[in-house]
Amino acid sequence: MSDEPLVTEAKKPWFADRDVLVLMYRINRRPIAQGNFFAEQPEDFLDHLVECLLFGEEIVTTGRGNSRTWILGNSDFSTFTQSLAGWIGFGTEESELRDDYDESTKSWRTGEVTIERRATAPFVVSGVTQLLFIAQHPDFSENVPRHVIERLLEAGEQRREHPTTIWGVEPVLDRGGFQQWLDETNVLEKITFEVRLPNPDGEELFEEVLDHLNKMQAGSFKHTLKPRNPEVGLSKDFTQDSISKQLMAMVQRTYAQIVAKGTGVSGSIRTYNQNRKVKRERVHLPEGHEAATQALVEFGISKTLEDDDDE
Repeated sequence: MSDEPLVTEAKKPWFADRDVLVLMYRINRRPIAQGNFFAEQPEDFLDHLVECLLFGEEIVTTGRGNSRTWILGNSDFSTFTQSLAGWIGFGTEESELRDDYDESTKSWRTGEVTIERRATAPFVVSGVTQLLFIAQHPDFSENVPRHVIERLLEAGEQRREHPTTIWGVEPVLDRGGFQQWLDETNVLEKITFEVRLPNPDGEELFEEVLDHLNKMQAGSFKHTLKPRNPEVGLSKDFTQDSISKQLMAMVQRTYAQIVAKGTGVSGSIRTYNQNRKVKRERVHLPEGHEAATQALVEFGISKTLEDDDDE
């Protein structure tokens, strides 16, 4: 047997030289209340984001009997790319049974030990589009990181001298996925558009809906459609009238979200929820942390909300 020491190859990070799933959201700003005379919302989105997104602050989440402590690090703000990048991760303590050798009795014993587990992934926010891109670590629950970022923004906003804004981190619609769902749904039984007032106010694409919200002094509403004939279902063409077009335009810009239900050809129940079907793509990330961050930044600044319009 050789006396040469056994050399083991260092384990690479989970993302290294891989095509990693990246989830896409949009960060929206809405006024806390109309007529805030103490202060106006900062005009520049990215400056406001940098001020409010708290790096180094802990957010605790619970689920499945365990708690996770989340924290943002590696802040990288660039005026050149108009972006804010960083890493989001959690630490958690878990117990497991492990064999250990007791020197005093010269025997093996099995006992419970506490181990610490950590998981991190890069993210980037484009100041131009307000889009947020989060690499999906295998140990991340899909919707938790975006809620962590939202909570950190809310906490940062409350630390400002005069808070002006409600922050929202909201899922971008996967138009192709939604269209496929519609195509595979034989009877569309119900669809609900959950609409929230955008900020800044007013886009011509959904002027009537905004006008309705403003005149009613409303910040949100749900627009639910059900068919006259349940056996036939609803029309799946959302381009045939102005209201449908405007609602879909709001969905595209994450000012509204879709929840729908139908049945397939076999009669099976089919559901769609934009919160669970967020737009996603695979992005190749190199091995180093800085290189991986840069690759995600380059991907983020190349994407716009209008990309789907070209499909």
